[in-house]
Amino acid sequence: PPAGHSAAKDIGPFELLEARRAIEGEACALAAMRITKEQLAELSALVAEMRDDNTQGEIVLSEEADRRFHELIATATQNTALFAVVESLWETRQRSPQTHLVDDRARAQGSKPSIDEHAAIVRALKKREPEAARAAMHKHVNNVIERLLKHTEVREMQRLRETAAEKRRRYTSRG
Repeated sequence: PPAGHSAAKDIGPFELLEARRAIEGEACALAAMRITKEQLAELSALVAEMRDDNTQGEIVLSEEADRRFHELIATATQNTALFAVVESLWETRQRSPQTHLVDDRARAQGSKPSIDEHAAIVRALKKREPEAARAAMHKHVNNVIERLLKHTEVREMQRLRETAAEKRRRYTSRG
């Protein structure tokens, strides 16, 4: 949060992504064995929706389609407990002030859901290959982590430059 302190139940974005990588990777592997043709078609439609939203600059809508994409994979596991956990992780993301702060910074730098990564997940699911599906999900979440770290670093570097410039003005100006 802007004050720099998290609430007692606030989970940071990187911890949340680490949990998502572990849980959604396994959910994706299980879904590869149980997903229906209808669910595969719906996943493909969600990828197309994300692509259209990204193209039109509707990043928040694209992110909503992204959530539905991941929750549909959890549904495809046919395991209510896994679905509940995945849904809970996404709800936690939605409630987290820390995550909102990082997401806002990333959006400001042009970050949006990756179409290629989501399409790779769908391809692995269509092949019904659990290992490939798990790997595609892990790669996707790892890339999300990397993008968020990059955008967070950009913001911090800008702040350091501003601080250094202020020190230069303060200590090098002659009255």
